[in-house]
Amino acid sequence: METVPTGGGTVQRLAEICAEYEPIEVLLGWPVNLAGREGPAVQQMSEVADRLHTGLARPLRVVDERLSTASAARKLAASGRTSRSRRAIIDQAAAVDILEQALEYEKRTGRPAGREWPQGG
Repeated sequence: METVPTGGGTVQRLAEICAEYEPIEVLLGWPVNLAGREGPAVQQMSEVADRLHTGLARPLRVVDERLSTASAARKLAASGRTSRSRRAIIDQAAAVDILEQALEYEKRTGRPAGREWPQGG
């Protein structure tokens, strides 16, 4: 598994991953706050989502990422990871948590998690 940081090579790297694995769609964690409102990081993620929507030949969905980092940290701690080793892989573990939650939601409801980007598709 690979965590792709946002920046200059994000779209290119994700396009390479899509070409290799041929996913049906791409999920992007969406930074809503604990109250379910869009937090300050939304503007930055909106720009990333726009670049991905334009640069990837795949549907894009944004998915609530609330508590994914905290959940990932708890799971890593429970597995015996030290604080130092958890910091090195926390983004990957959070991404796994977001994907697991999205798949569980779809399994439970029969509907895809999150919302299509751009809204209304």
